[in-house]
Amino acid sequence: MYNIYMKSIKIQDASPGMIVGIDVRNNYGQVLLQKGTELSEENIKRLANRGVSKIVIEEKTDIIDFSREDIEKTKELYRDMVEQRFINYKSDFMTEALFNAVLELTALRVLSSTNIWTKTE
Repeated sequence: MYNIYMKSIKIQDASPGMIVGIDVRNNYGQVLLQKGTELSEENIKRLANRGVSKIVIEEKTDIIDFSREDIEKTKELYRDMVEQRFINYKSDFMTEALFNAVLELTALRVLSSTNIWTKTE
């Protein structure tokens, strides 16, 4: 199993076989390359010639199973950092749920040493 996330890269760093993560459009909104397209040398050159400087590609990472104990220990280590970004997170159900989700994702990110959110370079 694997996770798929989006990564923004410079067109000169693109290589054949990469998968386009979102439609590549020109300044007029016309689609130059559709999401899901496998890059080839030809379409990379075509995009560069049309002035495209960056594209978003799909990246795959292995899903690693962590024990609940490891996740909980890591959450406690990062709880203060996450709390600083939430004011009165216990004030309503939705804010508390969002806080808990961010804390969980932070722990998983730290444990996997992989950014599971969108990456940009």
